[in-house]
Amino acid sequence: GSSVGISKATNREELTTAIEEALKYDRRIVVEQGIDAREVEVAVLGNDEVNTSVVGEVVKQAGFYDYNEKYINNTTTLQIPAAIPEEVSAKIREYAETAFRAIDGSGLTRCDFFLTETQEVFINEVNTMPGFTQFSMYPKLWEAMGISYKDLVEELIRLALKRYNDRRYETIESVAFDTRKLGPNSLFVPLQGQTDGHDYIEQAIQAGATAVLWGRKDLTPPEGICAIWVDDPLEAFQKLAKWY
Repeated sequence: GSSVGISKATNREELTTAIEEALKYDRRIVVEQGIDAREVEVAVLGNDEVNTSVVGEVVKQAGFYDYNEKYINNTTTLQIPAAIPEEVSAKIREYAETAFRAIDGSGLTRCDFFLTETQEVFINEVNTMPGFTQFSMYPKLWEAMGISYKDLVEELIRLALKRYNDRRYETIESVAFDTRKLGPNSLFVPLQGQTDGHDYIEQAIQAGATAVLWGRKDLTPPEGICAIWVDDPLEAFQKLAKWY
């Protein structure tokens, strides 16, 4: 981590030296094409509901952001928000959320990008455990969004507990369409007819349901229950019943 063993090469001799340096730290190395670009970053926060911060930029005085520049010379500055067009910022934030969902992220992630002079965007890294000092980019980005360091820590604890609770229930002991017949560790299947079973989700949670086949794309299921998104709850349940 922290760019240890990373080098930039502009000719064959520098490449040889860079490979030798990298091999001091591992037996397998990566050689990548260099991109002449700015480095911009987005903080991501959430589990199933994802929030992204404003875009920040790592402004470097040196030509390469290596270990010495990060931790010894300390010549870099953080510009928040980054001085980039609004449409480019929106695209980068969208890419950050897409990357977070692609890895099934939870809690926190910092997504790093390269931005070229022609406004091309390249994703560089999805960092699932970014620097978290009060001077690091991740908390600074949320500070710019109005979330203090203390509140950010509390939110991460809340997200961690929620994800833990979501994963605690490994078995479903019963299934019911009627909230009055639900019990602990049960699956609620909300039917949609003259009445909509989704309207009774709070009663289902109180009755002990731990999972629901959720078919309302226009509504977000409440916390406290594992929602399995489906197009039609009854049809999904019928297919599930055939498998078992």
